[in-house]
Amino acid sequence: MKKTVVASLVLPALLLLPPLSRAAEPLPFGDVWSRIETAAPSIQAASREIDGLNVALDRAERIWHPSLTLDTRGYVTNDAGLTFFSLLGQRRADAADFAPPQLNHPGSSFFHKASLIADLPLYEGGMRETVRDATATGVSAAKISREGIRKMEYALAARDYAVALSAASEQDALTALDGRVDQLIRRYQLGSKSSPVGYAGSLGLKSLQARIHGLLERSRAARRSAIAALSERAGLDAAGWEPAPGDYRKMLSETLGAKSDPASPSERTEAMREQARAASRFGDAEKARFLPRAGLAVQGDMTTGDRATEASYLAAIYLQWSLYNPSNAGTREQAQFQAAAMQLQADQQALSDRISAVRSREALAAIETSLGLISDSTALSDEQIRTAETLFQNGSINALQLAEVISRRADLVIARSEAENQWIGLYVQNFLSSGLKTEN
Repeated sequence: MKKTVVASLVLPALLLLPPLSRAAEPLPFGDVWSRIETAAPSIQAASREIDGLNVALDRAERIWHPSLTLDTRGYVTNDAGLTFFSLLGQRRADAADFAPPQLNHPGSSFFHKASLIADLPLYEGGMRETVRDATATGVSAAKISREGIRKMEYALAARDYAVALSAASEQDALTALDGRVDQLIRRYQLGSKSSPVGYAGSLGLKSLQARIHGLLERSRAARRSAIAALSERAGLDAAGWEPAPGDYRKMLSETLGAKSDPASPSERTEAMREQARAASRFGDAEKARFLPRAGLAVQGDMTTGDRATEASYLAAIYLQWSLYNPSNAGTREQAQFQAAAMQLQADQQALSDRISAVRSREALAAIETSLGLISDSTALSDEQIRTAETLFQNGSINALQLAEVISRRADLVIARSEAENQWIGLYVQNFLSSGLKTEN
């Protein structure tokens, strides 16, 4: 009976407990990036722009296709000339139609006329060929620009992933220090208010532990922020995954490449150069406005009235030449100036890329030196902590002195973390200012 009562009380309570949280699934960077690449609006927008330009290129490729126009109309008229020629179009004019009263006052009649007109340009000063070439260059520029956008998204994702890995390493180091301090506090009854030296040591260790807890929370926040940014772009649940364990430097080397080539222009620079070439070709097309146009025109007509329905045709070779049009004045020169300006902007971008690459490489070298020194200092600090703990156990130093030694080790953890974040940012910047392509 008692078991039944206990079960009736425990089971409802168990049902009210929140479900256990699912463990975060480690995801390698490649899996995260594949999701980001698929979902990124910037990449999709660039792809749609290319689709639109390809449609324009397909249209420009049809330079030698004739234009076809169908013109059909029905009309009621008593216009003498229109009525007369409409009768002639039916090929049913008779002698009575040529009588002056009938010619001058034909009365109202209904006619229907349909015309099919074909126009085949034979020469347009090279305008269509030039526009086709310029459009093809524009497509090339858009593709390079899309690669640059993709590269930017890729680099930003790699940066956040690396920051999360670096923060995890920082957490491990701080957690180890926290465990060390906690063990000291638990193992030893460190002083009381009646013993100022021992009591100060106790307060020092507790204060150090509180500081480490604050640093740990800051590190966790940095990691959560990086994972949240990746999750937002990839459409993932931030609580359901985490970066696969690994070294951030190795990860960046594998994803962004070990070295950059400053002589290779960035995608942004290459896209601007292609756009300048396209503008130059469009400027060449403006020259055709001042050249003659020649072509072949064919027109077939069908006229219907109250007498009959008959067909006729017209075939002609034409020559057109705009001798003066104020709206065309200076158009070629304007296009040439615009193309030159775009080329100079591309040159400026290339210069900026080279300067950025030089600065980032110099800064990377300095930070790598700093990281090496921090690693050496960390090894010395670990040895110092072990020695200090031995001295503390045999009473050679007090707890306050030991806390100071461990605190300096925490300072090294933070210094290393800050240097790593700077290194990651510069590594990504160096990648973006070069012409390296993403490998995934």
